[in-house]
Amino acid sequence: MPIDWAISALWSRIFTFRPKIYREHGQLIARSDWRSQVFSFGFAGRQVVVDRVRELIRIRKRTFWIARSTRFIPFQSVEVVTYDYHDVDPSGGWSWSHQQDDLYLVGLKLKSGEHVLLFRFYGSGDFYNEGPFPDWFYWEDILTAKITMQNTEGESRAYAGSIAAVVGVEVGSSEP
Repeated sequence: MPIDWAISALWSRIFTFRPKIYREHGQLIARSDWRSQVFSFGFAGRQVVVDRVRELIRIRKRTFWIARSTRFIPFQSVEVVTYDYHDVDPSGGWSWSHQQDDLYLVGLKLKSGEHVLLFRFYGSGDFYNEGPFPDWFYWEDILTAKITMQNTEGESRAYAGSIAAVVGVEVGSSEP
């Protein structure tokens, strides 16, 4: 059993995708991490720079290995920083209990009504039980979930909150 938990923990760390976030020269910078680059064979990449001095958000995207685009969004155009959650576990729809596969989306809703995705945070989540059996019935699954759970919720929430604080808007949902 311990070897299974160790393998599960390693597996969940390998398949956790989130941007690398850091501050440099007064800017909040997030870029695609190495895992997403490896698993996409470098097909796509993204960098988001929130510049407090220029009051500007710069989004650089690379697709098809060579096609690059840059977009500038002034702080005044941002209505709200969006923060959404989805459980993308394939068994979630038909299973009473499962470990969640968390997907958090951080983006912007502009005053024009346009939605701009900044980053996705994906990783193993907590154990979910909505079945007829009590939680203690699934003790081994709960323990495995606790060992393999990633902190994508905390990291994505902190990233959305940081952007909202710098831009001077609220964090909300992109869904009505």
